[in-house]
Amino acid sequence: MTLDIDVREYNRNDHAKLDESKVIISLLPPVRNGIVIDVGAHYGDTLKPFAYKGYTCHAFEPDPVNREKLLKNTINLPIYVDARAISNTISFNLPFYRSPESSGISSLTSFRETHSEYCCVNTTTIEAYCVEKNIDRIDFLKIDTEGYDLMVLQGVPWDRIVPSVILCEFEDLKTIPIGYNFHNMAQFLENKGYSVFVSEWHPIIRYGIPHDWRRFKKYPCELSSKDAWGNLLAFKNEPNFNKMSHIVNESILTRPDSNVTSNAFDNTKCSDNMRPIATENSLSQLTNAISNYANMNKGQRCVIIGNGPSLNKMNLSFLENEITFGTNRIYLLFEKYKFRPTYYVSVNPLVIKQSLDAISRIHGPKFLGSAAMQFFKNREDVFILKSLPEWTFSKDPARGISEGWTVTYVAMQLAYYMGFSEVILIGVDHHFVTQGNPNKEVVSQGADPNHFHPDYFGKGIRWNLPDLKRSEGSYRLAKQVFESDGRRIIDATVGGKLTIFPKADYRHHFASPEETPPYRASNFPDASHILQQAQELTNKRQIQAAINLLHKACRSMPNDASLHFALGLLFEQRNDKRVSVAYFESAVKLAPENMNYMKNLAFCYHKTCGRSDEALSLLQQVLAVDNTDVSCFNAIAQICHSTGRMDDAAYFYEIAVRLGGNIAKS
Repeated sequence: MTLDIDVREYNRNDHAKLDESKVIISLLPPVRNGIVIDVGAHYGDTLKPFAYKGYTCHAFEPDPVNREKLLKNTINLPIYVDARAISNTISFNLPFYRSPESSGISSLTSFRETHSEYCCVNTTTIEAYCVEKNIDRIDFLKIDTEGYDLMVLQGVPWDRIVPSVILCEFEDLKTIPIGYNFHNMAQFLENKGYSVFVSEWHPIIRYGIPHDWRRFKKYPCELSSKDAWGNLLAFKNEPNFNKMSHIVNESILTRPDSNVTSNAFDNTKCSDNMRPIATENSLSQLTNAISNYANMNKGQRCVIIGNGPSLNKMNLSFLENEITFGTNRIYLLFEKYKFRPTYYVSVNPLVIKQSLDAISRIHGPKFLGSAAMQFFKNREDVFILKSLPEWTFSKDPARGISEGWTVTYVAMQLAYYMGFSEVILIGVDHHFVTQGNPNKEVVSQGADPNHFHPDYFGKGIRWNLPDLKRSEGSYRLAKQVFESDGRRIIDATVGGKLTIFPKADYRHHFASPEETPPYRASNFPDASHILQQAQELTNKRQIQAAINLLHKACRSMPNDASLHFALGLLFEQRNDKRVSVAYFESAVKLAPENMNYMKNLAFCYHKTCGRSDEALSLLQQVLAVDNTDVSCFNAIAQICHSTGRMDDAAYFYEIAVRLGGNIAKS
């Protein structure tokens, strides 16, 4: 009798999902100086949990678009990224294909009609790479090459390195045309002494959408469908079947429309928003709309307003020109100032229930904790935040958010999701006169000394004492996430006690209302007046005021390329290269006939992003329109020179000189 895994089979309409890498990381024993190799790393999501556990990770991602996101996603982690593809031979300049259907099906093989040749890549083998890097062990080898997984396995130096665990993908529709099938790869692993398990998924409906998981079986077995796909999990040391069954069952998730009620989805065991909770359908309807705010404010600046008494030491009229997050009882400031928060946030149940009328009257989007759900039904301006039980920094509030012991932390996660590149804190005093056990519910005995208004938590109001220590832990998480993505959080609180973020004087960052001209779209027939005003502000070194003006204009004239280009120049002047590139790209997309925009984007690609091939492609498009553009030939020569193509550099320099230009120095 052959033992098998005790995991039930799921129908397609269960919409089940299994992250096999999480199963593996749960089964791997603790090791010192562990090594992980990820072939086809995509954005690095599989690698990050291993990196956090101390493994040294090596990622191969030949797709240049995916690789750029991988590098951003794994900055400051012990992950080494290689641009080569992996196979069973070393080759050069092989065609590599991408598809607009999905970023996850880039391959050395064109197996979809939508595939087109995108670039050329070199290949190496696991054996050659291990020699290069002096690697003598592999704890986990993950392979996802869209068809070439068996070839990767054939390139492992089996005589001296035997990976402890291997995860590789199978799909006969891709691999039979290039010479192997599901059984060939599973038997290859068995012949190497591995215990092999099959994680089978339902046949793919189409790429680019979520897929549905089906079952988990011990090999040998047959697939349920000839069109099935999935992953093989191969263990050199066979795991305990009971333990594996438990981990797999605990790891299976279903999407909110699922009717599954298995104990594997017990609310206490699953923190993902895919679990079926009694109120999940109604909650998901209110949280899904949050996705509309993803990157809505990409590259912009915002102010998160704390509610400390230091606000009384500031003239807050400058907030009229800023994008702001107001929290909790911020509405008590409205009697004194004209500004209103762009976004409102509150998650504390006591504050929400005590402030229902005031919150209801606040204009604009309101992001509230689940305690508000029963009070704000059918409100398009209310978005319910589902609280995650784990202490983390959520990059996707639509899935859930970590409250982190302070509403300011919730606002930081929302600001990150919306794409803000700079967050400035004010009023985050991080100091309370009232003392007591953290999080304890108390009743105020008099005027509030801890906030900007004496009635904030005035006499007789119940509230929770702060947890300053844990709040600091949350702020450290936020700082790490923002800075790893090239963004920043600045603390401009007057006299604040928080020491996590860089300090700044708020007066050096903000223009007063009169310094930023009011903008009304109806006043101007085109963008020329706005650009002129932005230039005047820039000449006065009021860069942020100019950016604010252009942002407002872009919201009214989103298809004006000149506004996007001007924003790109301003962010470049502020040395925020990542954001400037995004605006230059928008300008080219909106006005592809403008060769100056295209040349500028090419220079930016080369100098800022290291995307030299894409830069050359853009410059060639410029030459197709004007083959006498000296600056274009000069730029091509510089790129060739900096990338070691000296003969090409000399050729293009010569053309530039013949056309009457000066040779630019690299």
